[in-house]
Amino acid sequence: MTRPALWANAVAALGTLAFSVVVLVAPGVGLPAGVDVTAGAAIYGGATAARSIALAVVLLVVLARFRAQLVPLLVVAGLSQLADAALHLVNGSPLPAVCALVLAAVPLGSLRPAGAGSAATSDRGPSRARPGGACSGGPPGRGGA
Repeated sequence: MTRPALWANAVAALGTLAFSVVVLVAPGVGLPAGVDVTAGAAIYGGATAARSIALAVVLLVVLARFRAQLVPLLVVAGLSQLADAALHLVNGSPLPAVCALVLAAVPLGSLRPAGAGSAATSDRGPSRARPGGACSGGPPGRGGA
C-alpha cells in the first residue's frame, strides 16, 4: 500500500470513529431531518456506532502494525460503508450517503487489482519463499505449477 493510501485509510478510520462517538452522544445526528429520536432509533444508532468503532480501531491497529493482513479488513470496511450509504439513500438522507460513499472509496480504492504485485511480497519486503518453488508460477518442469 502506498503511503498516501495508508494515510487516507487512517484519516477515514479516524473520521468514522469520531462520527460514531457523536452518534452515541447524540443519536439524532444520523437520522433524516424531521425524524424523531425514539428508543429504537437510539439503540440502532448505538449498535451501528459500536460496530463502526470496533472496525475503525482494528483498522487503525492493522494499518500501524500488521499491513500484510490488511486486504480482508479493507474489503469489510469498504463494504460496510457501501451498506451504510445504501441505508441512508433508502431513508432519504443524501448527505450521509455521500459521506459513506467517500468513506467506502478510500479502503476499496486502496486495494491493488489482481496481478498488480507479487503475492510473495508485502509492505515489509519479500517473503522467505524459495525461487522456483511449487507456487512460483514459473514454467512447468522448473518448479512452477
